[in-house]
Amino acid sequence: MLYRYDQVLVRFGSAYQISKAVDSRLIYKVERGLYSDERHPNPNTVVCTLYPQAVLTMETAFYLHGLTDVASDVVHVATPRNATRIRNEWVRQHFMEPVLMNCGVVAMNKGDGAVRVFSRERMLIELMRASAGMSPDYYKELIISYRAIANELDMREIEDCLALYSRADALFDKMQKEVL
Repeated sequence: MLYRYDQVLVRFGSAYQISKAVDSRLIYKVERGLYSDERHPNPNTVVCTLYPQAVLTMETAFYLHGLTDVASDVVHVATPRNATRIRNEWVRQHFMEPVLMNCGVVAMNKGDGAVRVFSRERMLIELMRASAGMSPDYYKELIISYRAIANELDMREIEDCLALYSRADALFDKMQKEVL
């Protein structure tokens, strides 16, 4: 479980007691102001706790939804275009228009906390948008996974999210040819 500094301060009473607890390995310091009772907490949960406005996307979201078995080395997050740059070597930040940040966001409980991640439907749109920059083998694996679950996808959510994009018609045509 992850704890912010103020939660740990209430639990241990002072900064000195917190440092003693870290030294005796009762808790572990993950990042500045973030502690865990596990030695190696889930990096997705750590990122979502450190950056609450961020939403997991791309390779991280595809893996969490079970569409691929390839786990990314870095955590991919989407943030609003006007957000502060995340300076962390294990986080890959994708800037998006603020109106796109609320479409298709779901909460998933992953062991030691909840994470915000784009839905499978929204990730299908992101897959169509980013297809040119992906390796062909990885793209094909994702397309095959989406074909297997095509009947389970919520078409209304796909249409609602597509309406926010300027190239909605081209994306929908590509989606129809590739997946649906």
